[in-house]
Amino acid sequence: MLNTSIHRKGDRGFSLIEMVIVIMLLGILGGVLGNLVVPMVNSFILSRLISSTDTVNRIAVKRMALELKHASAVSTTSYPTSDIQFTSDSKTIRYYSSGSNLMRQEDGGTARLMSESISTLQFSSDGNYIQISISNTDVNLLLRTRIYPRNVSLPFM
Repeated sequence: MLNTSIHRKGDRGFSLIEMVIVIMLLGILGGVLGNLVVPMVNSFILSRLISSTDTVNRIAVKRMALELKHASAVSTTSYPTSDIQFTSDSKTIRYYSSGSNLMRQEDGGTARLMSESISTLQFSSDGNYIQISISNTDVNLLLRTRIYPRNVSLPFM
């Protein structure tokens, strides 16, 4: 008779217990690696949010500072305030917060969004400088700068 068996002598394969142990070890290894990877991914997402928010707010503060530095007249007379209006390069510019948004309006036209998720926008002054402070609701971020307007007679309050 011909031996049609697929298995040769000494070839035994894997037992069910060996397979179950391997599956359990792979499951434990996957769980441990998953617990390491999830916090890293969350950290990456949070750092991107902070970086993006920080960049947008820094650009907004730099733009406000540049325009205020070249202002020829500041219409706001009482500080601290969350709304400032001034004239720069023959344009009337207004910065203000609307809800949690930082808005910029030029010559009474349509207001444009400068930044989102602002929790605090404050302009303050002692008559010699204007200080801008912005804090963000998404991340614990506070930006502050002082501007000494070049073309406004001091004190301008």
